[in-house]
Amino acid sequence: MANAKQSTTETLLIGVAGNPNTGKTTLFNALTGMRLKTGNWPGVTVERIEGRLTHKDKTLTLVDLPGIYGLTADSEDERIARDFLLHEQPSAVLVVADSTNLERNLYLVLMLLEMEQKVVLALNMWDEAQKAGIRIDTETLSGLLGVEVVPTVATRKEGVEKLKDALIRTIEKPPPKTPDVYPKEVTQFLDGFCETLPEGAGAGARFMASLYLGGDIEAPVEKTTLTRYQEEFKKRFGKEAAVYFAEHRFSWCHGVASEVVKSVLPPSARFALTDKLDSIFINRLLGIPILAGVLYFVFWFIFTLGDPLVSYVDDFFSWLGGVVSEAVGSPQWLASLLGDGIIGGVGAVLVFVPLLILLYLIFSALEDCGYLARGAFLIDRIMHFFKLHGRSFIPMFLGFGCSIPGILATRTLTNRRDRLLTILAVPFASCSARLPVYALFIAAFFPNHKATVLFALYAIGIVMGLLSALLIGRLLFPREEAPLVMELPPYRLPSPRVVFATAWQRTLIFVKKAGTIILGVTVLIWALASLPPGVEYASEKSLAGRLGKAVAPVFEPAGFGSWQASVALLTGILAKEAVVSTMGVLYTGEEVEEEEAEEELTPHLHRHFTPLSAFAFLLMTLLYIPCVAAVGAIRREAGWRWAIFTAVYTLFVGWLVATLFYQIASLFA
Repeated sequence: MANAKQSTTETLLIGVAGNPNTGKTTLFNALTGMRLKTGNWPGVTVERIEGRLTHKDKTLTLVDLPGIYGLTADSEDERIARDFLLHEQPSAVLVVADSTNLERNLYLVLMLLEMEQKVVLALNMWDEAQKAGIRIDTETLSGLLGVEVVPTVATRKEGVEKLKDALIRTIEKPPPKTPDVYPKEVTQFLDGFCETLPEGAGAGARFMASLYLGGDIEAPVEKTTLTRYQEEFKKRFGKEAAVYFAEHRFSWCHGVASEVVKSVLPPSARFALTDKLDSIFINRLLGIPILAGVLYFVFWFIFTLGDPLVSYVDDFFSWLGGVVSEAVGSPQWLASLLGDGIIGGVGAVLVFVPLLILLYLIFSALEDCGYLARGAFLIDRIMHFFKLHGRSFIPMFLGFGCSIPGILATRTLTNRRDRLLTILAVPFASCSARLPVYALFIAAFFPNHKATVLFALYAIGIVMGLLSALLIGRLLFPREEAPLVMELPPYRLPSPRVVFATAWQRTLIFVKKAGTIILGVTVLIWALASLPPGVEYASEKSLAGRLGKAVAPVFEPAGFGSWQASVALLTGILAKEAVVSTMGVLYTGEEVEEEEAEEELTPHLHRHFTPLSAFAFLLMTLLYIPCVAAVGAIRREAGWRWAIFTAVYTLFVGWLVATLFYQIASLFA
């Protein structure tokens, strides 16, 4: 019976599009039930997320497109979305719109209709529109657009079943009639230009012709032919093609919105709360101190609540390692590998999962409530001073979680100069993979100033990223940067389901890394510490000891010239979390007094570090080469030359800052 049912199920491709801050991803998750598949878009490292749902004997594969305002490819996001629509030819496109700002969202809907796509419009945040006194005549809107319109509240899954039905009906119908946006003579001009194109006058040909004439995409015709048509268009219609089409699209959207949107409250009443909060949070005098205070509170909260949880997890892995080693017994090398190497090394990283969960929860809440966009607005003027675009704040902020999403987020910047400078700055933002190292050293050397030291490290990373962008920007990119233009979404209470789901997904990525990359690094370090056969485990005569001793003199001026620290930094290039697991393997393998044998890493650290050298080591960990995965992301986004430059440059900066700090601070110690 199951096989018969499966054979009648048809799989169809659906694109999910929408402006940023419309709740698109939340609705996507509600439709798919979080049954997600991730990969990369062809040719780029931008993450592609797919989900599936089965409804009425049809299996729909939903593809979550990047948040975009249009299809003119001003950014990498828009290019990805447009290429998906052109080349993968989805059966339909689900557009998620913000019900509180319909006019702006209609611009994307119109462009999709011009492409002759089958469209379903989800008016999301319907509850917020109702509270704000906004009334939308969905029946009239559906008639004007020629598409199905479904009100939804993604956070409560309201309207999801109706949306599924609308998608199935839309797939089975022909594409809607293209709206009459332009005068007849303009459409005739576009038809004439289409005759010169290799694809002729196929589906969406007029739309593609408008993009070619506007210079939004390279036209498949001779340059002289394109130039002739562009000049003729300006001569006949009085404006550049790009300006003409944009103005008429906006005018059409305004006309439709005026006809279907009614408000029972004046704008001042609708956005009173947002305006009052913005008068405080983005105040010229109070905004930056409040932002700094918010970040400081985050770090204080993480340690205050997370430290007891870390202790419980640490006790568990210590107990588990002892039990496994005792159970295995012999051969001794296997007991050592399982107990000291795998469980001890990986456990040394996983003990910090509670801190990461708290970090992800708070950052997700800040993003969902609308404060993250305010942070970009506040930092804009500072960013301009350092030759960065205001939007560069968002990739750097994402870099606090992981450098790779931060690097990928630079695709929202509209030119290569801004992208390269931001890519160079992102690795200095202190990613969560460094947090285990910070937590270990801060607890060992600065137990009474945990939040202050952690806040200082994050601040130093931001400052070094900004200074690097300023230096490289003035040397290689002397022209002025573009101004910041972005939307500030209204404040809203974070959705607990969205916040927890986001934090859970990001934590799983970390745990999977601990189970793969860090496990491999731990086994490698254990092998290097055990070979050649017959040497004392983790001694100077082991391969790990020999490698560390060869590198150690380089770090001697920075105060941490032990071979164990050198090996830990080398493995940190593979994954920053591996620094802790490497130290766990190497330091606890030393010969120690019997009463110290079962103690944790702290006493070993105190024998090799002082508070000054410990902070210098933290500076090195903060600033030196990002992990190989991040370097690979830079290579794919910017090319080998910039990847190699970033690796060499950050290594030099890390060593220089750590050395200068230690040498200067030692003079006053």
